[in-house]
Order: sequence, then C-alpha cells, then structure tokens
Amino acid sequence: MVPDMEDRSYELLNYYLSRTALSMFNGSTESNPFVDQLVPLSFANKFILQLILSQSASHRAIAENDTKDLAQKDYIMSLRLFQNAINDYVDGREQSPLWVAMGALIMCFTETAKGDINGVIFNHLKATGPLLTELVVNPKFALRDDLKAFILEYYVYTASMSMISVDPTFYESPSIRPELEYQAQLLANSGYTGPLCGCWLPLLLLIPRIFELGRRSMTIDTKPPFPTADDFITFSLLQSQILAFIPPAPPILYQ
Repeated sequence: MVPDMEDRSYELLNYYLSRTALSMFNGSTESNPFVDQLVPLSFANKFILQLILSQSASHRAIAENDTKDLAQKDYIMSLRLFQNAINDYVDGREQSPLWVAMGALIMCFTETAKGDINGVIFNHLKATGPLLTELVVNPKFALRDDLKAFILEYYVYTASMSMISVDPTFYESPSIRPELEYQAQLLANSGYTGPLCGCWLPLLLLIPRIFELGRRSMTIDTKPPFPTADDFITFSLLQSQILAFIPPAPPILYQ
C-alpha cells in the first residue's frame, strides 16, 4: 500500500519511477533494482522514502530546470533524517544496519545529481562503510542474493566513480573496504552482469588501485619517493589486468 503523501510527494515519486530510476539503470538486467528493490524498502521505511523523494527532486531540478529551492529544502531534510537514522542505529534503537546503509548509498547518488565538488560522497561512504560491511558479511542479516549483489555493486560503483572525479592530491585514497572488496571480487568472478556497471565490475575494482598510484605519482612529498620498484610492479599488474579484460557476449537489453 502506498503510504500517505502530499501532492508534491506523489509528483516526486512518479518522477522517480518514470525518470530518475530509469536514468540510473543501464538496461542490462531484466529488472530495475532502483524500482524493484528500493521502492518496496521506501514503503517499509519513511526515511528511505524521503531520501528517494529528495533524489527525485534534485534530479528534476537539474534535468527540467525545476525550482531548486524546494529541492534544497528536501535535501536538507534528508541530511537531518540521515543523521537521525545513524544516531538511532548507534544508540541501539534500530537493530538492522540496512536502512542506514541503503540511505547512505541513496544520498551518494543525490550528491551526484547535485554535483559533488567537495567530496561529500566520500564522507557518506566512510561513515557508513562499517555498516555496509556488517550488513553484507554478517550472516545473521540473511540478505537475499539479489539485494546483496545490488548493494555491493551500488557501493563499488559509487566509490569508484567518485574517485575519477576528484584530484588525487587533495584526498587520501578512499579505498573500498577490504571485506566488501573481497565480496565484490567474488561477484565479479562469477560473471556478474549488473544494472549499474553491466559486465565491467572487474574494471571498477581496479580504480582504487589506480587512484592510489596516481596519488603517489602526483604528491611531491610522498614516502617513499615515487617511483619505487613496487610502483613499477603495480603499474605493470594494472596494465596487464586491464588489457586482459574481455567482456562477455552482450546481454539481452530490456526496455
């Protein structure tokens, strides 16, 4: 059942379903998890619903030159709700990390729509990394395989794409958490084709290492001085892995 919402909220939800969710989906899987996974979660938790509506408002404000004042108010409310959700989990009022973890990922895409020039996405990922690890790795939460795969892909995609957009000399390497990287590598080794990255999850997992190599090469006072023998080895390994990548046959595209 659709929760009680004001007219503008209905408009934003409709825009999310018809435009925003489609813009994030690459069409390489039969179902769109931004609809099939996130919308049911939003109906189960108003916190997730508000984040989705804020994401829709930010997207509409940019894509259709809609009023940015209302979108900014939605964004500020989302930040407040996000902080409250973190506090509820830390204080033990919420037992599952699912809501905060998914909220962080949604906020990351909202920051992308707004234009993240201050590295806010890194802050979201760093703050909720332990929760994502707990959610994905701890068997007590028993995530469905499709939801677990979506969360892993969402996290790796968001972190990797954000690294491309920033100057490596201004940020310490926002490396993907080792436990999540391991789980994502297992997913990639299985031949996973995802709704965000398609078949190139193995390449996404190389980006943090490329980022760190670039940071070392561009930082004047790096220790030990660049380049070292290890740097040459790292470069050679990265180059060989990239050149060896062969995508599988194109999947059937769904409209």
